[in-house]
Amino acid sequence: MAPPARLSRHALQRVGDRLSATPDDVTAILDHDLAVLLGTDSGRLHRLFYSPADDQCFVAIQDEENGDVVTILPLDYHSSLAWEVSLEAQEEAERLLLGSTRSAARVAETRESPSGPRLSNATIGGGSGSSGVFRVGCYVLTSEGQPLARGLGSMSLARVGGDLSSVSESDDVLAEIRQRVAERLRKGEALDVVFVKRRDETVVSDDSRRWS
Repeated sequence: MAPPARLSRHALQRVGDRLSATPDDVTAILDHDLAVLLGTDSGRLHRLFYSPADDQCFVAIQDEENGDVVTILPLDYHSSLAWEVSLEAQEEAERLLLGSTRSAARVAETRESPSGPRLSNATIGGGSGSSGVFRVGCYVLTSEGQPLARGLGSMSLARVGGDLSSVSESDDVLAEIRQRVAERLRKGEALDVVFVKRRDETVVSDDSRRWS
């Protein structure tokens, strides 16, 4: 088990930029061992955790000795800087926080114990309005013609006024998604579908020409 988590200034900024969860939410998840250890690199733990408010996983990079969390990475960033995170690992991280009796008991403990870290309502139930972020993803066809899902990171929900259906009307958001698509496509791949998602709301575009 990792030592108690302490967010560095950089990690605090990344939480504010990328997550709907609070810094206390993140440290509570890490300290209660509700994260999946992906591996270590140069004395740093790569710990995958699920954020219900964002409906996606993130990776905390934590010093193995002193517990300092040096940064928080979305999965696409982690794939570019380190290695791909498997779907199985993502499902395990979600199960740890929400799906098992053991994790549910730990979450309840953090919310009821006056001396322990607490998980905010935003993490458990999600935010509302234009707060938080939405996830961008796509399906591509490989050179062998096989469909493959690929994450394109997250964006602030405030950029579309809290309404995912407004994505297609926002020129700057569309331009950024096009850029992310271009950066993530690999040689021989063809774009199939682009989607944006926040919790149970998904908007899909089946016109790949929009993103080329």
